[in-house]
Amino acid sequence: MKIDQETILIGHSAGTNIIFALLEQQAVPVKAVYLLAGYCQPNGMHHTTLKDAYDWKTISQNANEFYIFNSFNDPFNCNEQQGQILFEHLGGTLILRNDGHFTQKQQPLLLTLLEQY
Repeated sequence: MKIDQETILIGHSAGTNIIFALLEQQAVPVKAVYLLAGYCQPNGMHHTTLKDAYDWKTISQNANEFYIFNSFNDPFNCNEQQGQILFEHLGGTLILRNDGHFTQKQQPLLLTLLEQY
């Protein structure tokens, strides 16, 4: 899979941890990264994708823009606190909603934001 400066990455829940691992290895920055219900600290779910530590400087340098979606009412603790921690590491745009774990089939706000590309 080719990942380059035109790539847009979208990750949900544990998939956001995989994006972090990809960005730690990336040679050129991607266009944008969308993180839905992301987390970087234990949330009680024991996911095998969560690392003990991330190279946040490298990750943040390897994307031109970050959009972080978290929810006040996430049942899996991928909540506003996790979003705030990601925002502190990555910057970008933090979007806090009451959308649970973002499992709805339609994500109108995400689609609207993607239209800019």
